[in-house]
Amino acid sequence: MITPPRDARFILCLLAGGRSSRFGASKLRIRLDGEAIAAWQRRRLLPAGNAFMHSECWINLAPGSAAPPGSEGCTRRIDDPAEYGGPLEGMLAVLRAAETYDVVAFVPIDMPALTPCDLEKLLAAVLADTATIGAMSKWSTGPSARVVEPFPSAWHAGPSVVLIEAAQSHGVRGPSGLSTFSGVACIDLKFPDDIAAWSSVNHREDLDAVAGTLGVTATVDE
Repeated sequence: MITPPRDARFILCLLAGGRSSRFGASKLRIRLDGEAIAAWQRRRLLPAGNAFMHSECWINLAPGSAAPPGSEGCTRRIDDPAEYGGPLEGMLAVLRAAETYDVVAFVPIDMPALTPCDLEKLLAAVLADTATIGAMSKWSTGPSARVVEPFPSAWHAGPSVVLIEAAQSHGVRGPSGLSTFSGVACIDLKFPDDIAAWSSVNHREDLDAVAGTLGVTATVDE
């Protein structure tokens, strides 16, 4: 693994700009054992950047939205350029705000079972080769074999801005489409081993399932 440049930061960016329409309430108000989900993700996942001298947690939100519980520990807030403009636009806003040598890991706030080890695999892929711009995951086995999971993902900030802008000019509208471009690595996910960590909370029953996996109590602030 290549040692990150001395001035490079690891930036954990929590993606929290969605509508939460299927969940029926704001997922930003989920609490796990009483801890706000934003604080839960920051506390658990920021240690993935231990190879870097500097680590920060940023949060990406819909423009004009209220700061969610637990976000006070985030170093920086980056709003989407337009409300619900899609994940690529949110990624670009964050990457443009970072420095060229920074490495940004994008993590949806509604994936609370992810661990630092999961992110470290993506960071290792990004740092393994100077030609690698970003890393995502792809199912190698199971019913979703060959399906790309766009998040979580890790990116060299400066080169990835150029890549995403080029991808958009070729008609790519979602982050999964970036996997076909040179410089983007896809690490293998195995079924069923990685199912729990890659589970998203889309519905209330998903929250119960993830809470059971983690062995915690899940509540939602009214």
